[in-house]
Amino acid sequence: MATSMMKSLLRFHDRIRRMYLALDRPDMMEFCELLPVDSSFPQLASLKIQDRPDPLFWRLELIERVPDIGTLLSRMPLLRSFEIGPLTGQSDLQYRALPCRWEILTNISIQDFLTPTDLLGILAQSRALKTVESSLSISGPSFPSESSFPTAVLVNLTTLRLKISLNLYHGPFGIGREETERRHSQCLVHISAIISRIICSSLKSLHVSIYSARPAIASSQLPIRSLPLHELEILGLEMPMTPQAFTECLELVPNLISFDFVNAGDTLEDFHLVTLTPSSNNPLPLCPQLRHFRMMDRRTDAGSSHHWSIQNLTEFIAGRHKDKMLDSCDLFFPESPSFTEEQIQLLRKLKEDGLKLRVHHYRASQPEIITGYIDEPTSGLINHGHGPTSLSDMNDTFDTEIIV
Repeated sequence: MATSMMKSLLRFHDRIRRMYLALDRPDMMEFCELLPVDSSFPQLASLKIQDRPDPLFWRLELIERVPDIGTLLSRMPLLRSFEIGPLTGQSDLQYRALPCRWEILTNISIQDFLTPTDLLGILAQSRALKTVESSLSISGPSFPSESSFPTAVLVNLTTLRLKISLNLYHGPFGIGREETERRHSQCLVHISAIISRIICSSLKSLHVSIYSARPAIASSQLPIRSLPLHELEILGLEMPMTPQAFTECLELVPNLISFDFVNAGDTLEDFHLVTLTPSSNNPLPLCPQLRHFRMMDRRTDAGSSHHWSIQNLTEFIAGRHKDKMLDSCDLFFPESPSFTEEQIQLLRKLKEDGLKLRVHHYRASQPEIITGYIDEPTSGLINHGHGPTSLSDMNDTFDTEIIV
């Protein structure tokens, strides 16, 4: 951003209500420095700060200089919504120490990875929060004492999104599968302890992603069990679970309306599809309020077979739509699933009957086709990647191969 443009913007500092700063490091430093010492943003209610890659980041004169985010925040007395991504050169930024008026914030989004102590410390002093989105890093070998965690009582919280990274440090010589599983189980116990410290009786929307650099290990534990799942209306899950843990989860969310699910391993089985499908043998299916279903199949072994059948998946879609229990369904696969022509025709008929349905997979071809998409006004913003890879990608648009 040119200096003259920033100066023009700052002339109206006392009128700005919403501000989105997407700047590289030098421009962010300049923006902070241009704000007069005695001025503030008295009307600002919403701030979003996002880093832009700086090709000259390693210039010597910039290494020791970082934007003074704290001073900037201290001049925003009415800030209610605060979103911030990882900032270049500020990996040691102490978010909990930032001079926000935490007690009046209603929305917070921190994309940098926080420690459990930092996350719970922020939440405990932000009692007016309605929505929370945060990334969290869990380390099995070096986890703080759970007795030191504060309890965050968030009576107004309706939306919680957590992206959790497991650090199963294996040292220079690696560790065996048994030790990996032990540490993975230990991390899930830690996650359960952290989540149990968040008291949120009004929660309606929950999204949780748990992943690690090592191969996924299916867990029999359900670390979100302490939350008020019975009242949930929206749920997004990306965590390797055993089929039994997944069954327990479905039984705990009878009021669920919208479900986003990443099948990261062998979680989904025919049993789940059958119990979700209304029929003469199953007049009371699980999740009776479910109207919107999105699933991403992400098997770790591309050559492995499913533990569910295309037939039962088709019957799940058709059965719920027939009984007016399904309004939309989006299914993404790593490769083209083996639908029969009869099943495809049935799904197309359901789509013609009003079901908002999409079945798609990665394109088999490489960049020449991926970049050859048709850029229509109705297409929205298209991601040039091959397809979604995680729960957070489900709202993006990709150039995938559409089956139905």
